Amino acid sequence: RALAAGEAGGRLFLATELIDGEDLATTVTRHGPLAPADACLAAYQACLALQHVHERGLVHRDVKPSNLM
Repeated sequence: RALAAGEAGGRLFLATELIDGEDLATTVTRHGPLAPADACLAAYQACLALQHVHERGLVHRDVKPSNLM
């Protein structure tokens, strides 16, 4: 959920709620590579999320494992 948006120091920002849990990068670091089926599921879920924001006219611009919960 978005909590605030604005401009600070000439840069736009969007502040979102903190989601408790472990990101994908941490999971892979701790446990090693995902099984192929789990990797496909993670990619599929990320694609669904990106489609959701795209349909609302937004762009994420920083998709990476440490930003996937």
